[in-house]
Amino acid sequence: MTSKWFAGIVIVLLLAGLWPAGSSSESRLPPPDYPLLEAVKKNDVDAVRAILGASASHSEINRRGMTGDLPLVRSARNGNLEIVRLLIERGATVDIGKESGERTPLLEAAGQGHVDVVKFLLSKGADVNARGKGLTPLLLACAWGQLPAGPPGDKTTTIQILLENGAEVNVQDESWLKTGRTPLMYAVMQGNAALVQTLLGKGARLDLKNKDGDTALSLAKKDGLEYIAQLLEKHAGSANESTGQADPDKHPLFIAIRQDRPDKVKALISKGADVNLRTPPGSTPLMYAADGNKLAIIRTLLRSGADVNAKNGANNTALIFASVKGHLGVAKDLLRRKADVNVKNIGGADALIYAVMNKKAKAVEALLAHGANVTDTYDEGKTALLRAVNDGSNDIAGLLIVCKADVNAADNNEMTALMIASEKGNAALVEMLLKAGADISKKSKYGDTALSKAIQGHHIPIVKKLIKSGWKYDRRNALSSAVIAGDPAIVKLLLAKDTDVNARSFAGGTLLMLAAEGDSSLVKFLVARGADVNLKDDAGTTALMKAVASYHKTNTAAMKYLIDRGADVNDSNNKGETALILAVKKGNPEMVRMLVEKGSAFALKDKAGKSAWTYAVEGAHPEIAGLLEKAGASRDYSGMEWKGNVSSQKEPFIKVVDTRKEWSELCRRAFDKPAPDIDFEKYVVACVFLGYSADWLYSISMGKPVLRDNQLVVEYALREMILRLSGPFKAGGQYHMQVLEKVKDVKMVLEEAGPASRRR
Repeated sequence: MTSKWFAGIVIVLLLAGLWPAGSSSESRLPPPDYPLLEAVKKNDVDAVRAILGASASHSEINRRGMTGDLPLVRSARNGNLEIVRLLIERGATVDIGKESGERTPLLEAAGQGHVDVVKFLLSKGADVNARGKGLTPLLLACAWGQLPAGPPGDKTTTIQILLENGAEVNVQDESWLKTGRTPLMYAVMQGNAALVQTLLGKGARLDLKNKDGDTALSLAKKDGLEYIAQLLEKHAGSANESTGQADPDKHPLFIAIRQDRPDKVKALISKGADVNLRTPPGSTPLMYAADGNKLAIIRTLLRSGADVNAKNGANNTALIFASVKGHLGVAKDLLRRKADVNVKNIGGADALIYAVMNKKAKAVEALLAHGANVTDTYDEGKTALLRAVNDGSNDIAGLLIVCKADVNAADNNEMTALMIASEKGNAALVEMLLKAGADISKKSKYGDTALSKAIQGHHIPIVKKLIKSGWKYDRRNALSSAVIAGDPAIVKLLLAKDTDVNARSFAGGTLLMLAAEGDSSLVKFLVARGADVNLKDDAGTTALMKAVASYHKTNTAAMKYLIDRGADVNDSNNKGETALILAVKKGNPEMVRMLVEKGSAFALKDKAGKSAWTYAVEGAHPEIAGLLEKAGASRDYSGMEWKGNVSSQKEPFIKVVDTRKEWSELCRRAFDKPAPDIDFEKYVVACVFLGYSADWLYSISMGKPVLRDNQLVVEYALREMILRLSGPFKAGGQYHMQVLEKVKDVKMVLEEAGPASRRR
């Protein structure tokens, strides 16, 4: 179960270049770092050694990369001791980042639990208490949520080493959220009783408060961590009071339990062994026996006074241990001894949900018979019933329903048991839930119903069951779902005799338009039922255009069928785009060839003034451009342009290019692509590349040529976009290139439209 304390934030930012999409040879997210740091990132020891041996100076070893990374910090985070040694031997600063309050190598290694690196850095004089971004190595080692890097770490040993080397235990978290938590508070919040005691032994204070005013003790009480609260209270009352703890690897009672020796356990108890003895994490002999399925020993311990409801640091009980492993006999014995069936551990899980997760129907039955709560929710807002249905445990779901589990309970996505069963095609469970009163009309957060889930999954028996249940469902939406799913059998099932196949749905779309994006068999079926092939949606798109835009493997068959049934190949959408223009933009020669053969007009232009041939050249589709020319299309450079945010042109380049040679060199340099074929006898290309030194992310626009002082001036303007980029997401690389017609004997130049054009 996921800890309720864990939270993570992941932010991903992508910028797309438009020459054509995805063609730039150099990504700006981010470009490669300098060789030493790149080798460190890849954990390439041989490359690091070679670079250090060849030329790397002291400044290069301590140089920051594009994202602020440092070689020693990165290698420490990766847990690569060999690289860490090499860097320090060649002069890397052990505590680099300390003076500026950045994360130091020791901080990063401690946060990952890389014991060997932590030891080595400390041996080289690393400051065990150096703060970086409001954290110390001990705080980060005690906290959670670090994205793992390098080999698996050992936080427990790391913490011990830091403490042995003088780590301050009463520091408070001043990182970006400024929680004010101490290492002790983090230990409490994770239910780590062993660490709590270690920190208390090193002088951890109980009076310190976090930003919400909580102490370690109040946090333990808030979360019902009884054992940890007892430890803290005992420490506050008397630091020398015994906690009755033992090492389970050494204490005779725990050894006898592990060896499954009931006789030896009896003998030890008769000699005074404490049956409620605790290990450092707070577990008791009874918990160990329950975890190991030692039924005879459990009975002995219970007869000798073992506390059946004792909780360890993480609030796990013997019953929870038994349920996690599915030990039915043990669970029954514990329940007969009045084990609390509804205790929840620190992760919010109880015996019932563990038994459900492990598909132990008999254990679930026993727990329910002793009062297990069927209405509780767990991870993602799921109830035990939702989990059972999700896992396909029909027998367990039946037990829960008999015990009055809410069949209409929904999870965080508002998915009900009926929706989940319908989605998974579990007809028996659907039947069981319907009989128990499941509401068919309920919708998820995303608008799904049980019926739409069954349709999407192509589960025809369930679809039939749901539509025959008496529920007045939305036939049009159901039909749309079936068409999108590409299931002719379900469409036929839902399509009544009086259904208007040309009825409009969202954005004016029809069933035929939806079908055209998918399977051609549905297109044929709907046309046969009277679907109009030339209707348009609100965007002016026809079924033929939908087929062109589709990526379904049978879309060319759908196109041919629609055209043969009267679809207008020269119709246009609200942007003036014809099916041919859309096919060219998609870069699909097969579609273009079919449309040409079926009579598509080459000369038609969209509202941007561009023809199919223009888009073929713009999109770097020479095969299509050649196909169109062969069929009779004329070359039309009107409105041709390229613009985007990503290029490899590092230096600013603002010039009107008027020769094939310079044009070819620019395209190779900026995009590592062959240059589109431009007729430089009649045209030029006005080019604006901002280069990598641009201070902001701009969009670039160009005006029309204006005659001024005996030359044609093309003004370009820069408009600042909302988000400023820094670090790995650098501004720069933006470009705009536009084809313009030459005027005989008149020079054409580019000029920025003045500082006022750079608007924020």
